[in-house]
Parts: sequence; structure tokens; C-alpha cells
Amino acid sequence: MRKKIVKEVCKYGLFIISLLFLNTCVIAQQEYNKVFEKSFSGIKTIEVNHRRGPIEVFPSSNGQVSYKVELTFKARAEEDAQTLISHFQIDADQSGSRLNISSDLNIREWNSRNGNVRIKFSDGDRASDIKDVKVKMLLYVPALDFLELKNKYDNIVIEQALNAELSVDLYSGRLKVQQVNKDLNLSMKYSKALVGNFQNGKIKIYDSDIILGDGAQVELESKYSDIELGNLQSLSANTYDDKMKVKNIKGDLRIEDKYTEFEILGAANVFLNLYDAEFEIGSGKNFQVKSKYTTFRLGAVDNLDFELSYDDKVRVKELNGFSAIESKYTEYDFQKLNKSIKLNSHNDKLNVDLVTGTFSGLTFQGKYTDINLSLEPSVLFRLDYYSKYGRINVDEDRFEANIYKEKSSELELKGAMKGAESSSPLVKINAYDCKVSIQ
Repeated sequence: MRKKIVKEVCKYGLFIISLLFLNTCVIAQQEYNKVFEKSFSGIKTIEVNHRRGPIEVFPSSNGQVSYKVELTFKARAEEDAQTLISHFQIDADQSGSRLNISSDLNIREWNSRNGNVRIKFSDGDRASDIKDVKVKMLLYVPALDFLELKNKYDNIVIEQALNAELSVDLYSGRLKVQQVNKDLNLSMKYSKALVGNFQNGKIKIYDSDIILGDGAQVELESKYSDIELGNLQSLSANTYDDKMKVKNIKGDLRIEDKYTEFEILGAANVFLNLYDAEFEIGSGKNFQVKSKYTTFRLGAVDNLDFELSYDDKVRVKELNGFSAIESKYTEYDFQKLNKSIKLNSHNDKLNVDLVTGTFSGLTFQGKYTDINLSLEPSVLFRLDYYSKYGRINVDEDRFEANIYKEKSSELELKGAMKGAESSSPLVKINAYDCKVSIQ
């Protein structure tokens, strides 16, 4: 009998505890909602500073600027809920045609444990057992001169084309903008962005992913990011350990970089300072390059000029002119060369699969470099060659030597291909311990 009584007491005790627990859970799940709304006239410039919720921008139907801010959260105690609501404020200051909007919970400390938040406010008040705090801002705007949006830990969404210069400062959120009809200023950390076409752009990102449409002049500063850009007028980029894809650049491309992978369809004038990078481009006109430890994969190029190349790998499908003022330990592999080569070299490798009939000459000075040129039969050149500890290989059946001097380890050779004239292209070589083959 005693065991039965004990069992009954335990059963009813557990039942009462269950009721208390369920009652606590019900209280803990109570939802609160507070809406703040206001409108303004004559506004051309808006600056918004927001946190802990999304910003959504819509076109205004009446020419006014309006906001609707909705504060939502869950709390167990009414006192804690009212404390949170009373500390939330929206500062909206209008000065002429300028409007500043700031949403603030006046929070000094925010501690979260198992989804429950304990908050200490700036004035020392406290609230506990708070969950799912979110501040959603809906902003309605007409055509503007300037719109600035700052947000943390949530999204910014503009689903329609925006008739304003747009400035975005985003931390740990997502940005979506259909189109910006004026300039775009973008600053992001730990975020993602999808933006349509825009005018000029100034972009500064860190550990973020962005996809942008077509633009005009773009200035980019980035680290540890994935970047996709559309067709541009020009691009100036300072990058570090990124991945970048760009369509066609009509004007100048300027890059200062370390450790980035580039994939570009085309550009006009290209200025590169690269370190341990990978650079691929489909076509370009004039290239001016300084690089170390970099891999180049180039398509059709007019002129490729290296101020410095150090331990690079350079692959080019077709180019007109090539020069390198200072080159060390680099491998050059050209499928097709149309005009000229000028190379100051140390321990390089130069291979040209085909030198075409428009060849205008080669000037080489270097040490420990291997050169291999395959010429079209129509290329008739003159040769001025000097070397020490080196050797040269030319088609002896077609070559006529005017001067041949060999003494110890030195060789001087001057002559021309049969049928060459005084105006024919000159191959001038001053080499030390180099291997040269011209066939």
C-alpha cells in the first residue's frame, strides 16, 4: 500500500511540475509588436543608421519620404517587455532637404545564452529572458540626390531601380539592389551583395561576396572576397587574396595585388603590379606589368611590356610586341608573335611557336637563358650575335655569315638570311651562357 501511495504522489507531483513547466513555456513565448511611423516632405538626402533587422526600400507614391519601423520580440515578463519597448527610439532629424534616421535600442550590454538574451541599457535598466529581437524598417522614397543605408547583422533590399546615389555600409548581412541609376558607394564586411547596373562605383569590401552589373568608373579595395563585375568603363583595384571575374573593360584596368585569381574577358590599357597571383584575360591592347611568382594566361595582346618579371609563368596566344626591362627566372611561352621582342634576361626561358612575316626584330641581352624561335619561311632577318659560353642554332642552308669569330669561349657572328636586305629585321643578341635556336 505504501508503495502505491508513493507512486500516486510521484505521479501527481510530476503532473503539477509539468503544468508549471508548460505555463512557463507559454509565458516565455509571448510575442510583442510595436510599430513606429512618420512622413516627411521636401527631402533630397537621406541617411539611415539601423541595427538588428532588415531595411527594405520602396518607391514613394506621394512624393514624401516615409518610414515604418516594426519592433518585434518575445518576452516572458510584461515588465521586461515594457522596459525594452520604452528604451527603443527612432531619431529622425530633418534639416532642410536632409533627413537623418537612426533606430536605437540604447543597449550597453547584450548577453545571449541558449537563445535567451539579458540586456543592460545605457541608463542602467535591465531586461531578461528576451528572445528573437528584430527591428524591421520599411522606407518609402521618391527620386533623391543621395541615399545612405547603414545596417548590421541583417539585410538591405531594394527591389526596384533607385533614382539616387546610393551609399551602403553593411556588416554581416545581405544586400540586394535591382539597379542604381546614379553612383554606388559600397562598404561591406562578412556580407553578400547582388546589385544590378550602376554608374560610377567606389567599393571597399572584406571577406565578402559581391555580384555587380555593368558600371562606368569603378574603384575597388578588397580582401578575402569573391567578386563578379559586369562590363565597365574602367577599373582601379587594390586586392588581396580574392577571386575576381570581370567582363569587358573599355578603358584602363589598374591592379595592385597579392594572391588573387583574376579572370577577365578583355581590357584596353592594362597596368598590373602583382605578387603570387593568377591573371587570365581574353584580349587587351597595351600591358604594363610588374610581377613576381605570378601565372599569366593571355589571349590576343597588342603590346606586353614588363618593367619587372621575377619567377613568373607567361602564356600568350598571340601578341604583337613584347619587352621586359628586367626579367629573372621566368618562363615565356608565346604561340604567335607578330612584331618584336626586347628582353633583358637572367635565367629565363623564351619560346615562340610561330614568328609571323610581320616580324620587325629582336634585341636580347642576358645570362643563362634559353631562347627558341620558330619563324615563318618568309621571315628574312639580319643577325648580330655575340656570346660567351653559349651556342646558337640557325638554318645553315639559308644563312650567310659575313663575320664569324670564335676564340676560346667567345663567339661573334654577323650575317643574314639569304635574300635579306638592309631594311630587313635585325636580331641582335648579347648573351652569356645562353642557348639560342632560330629556325
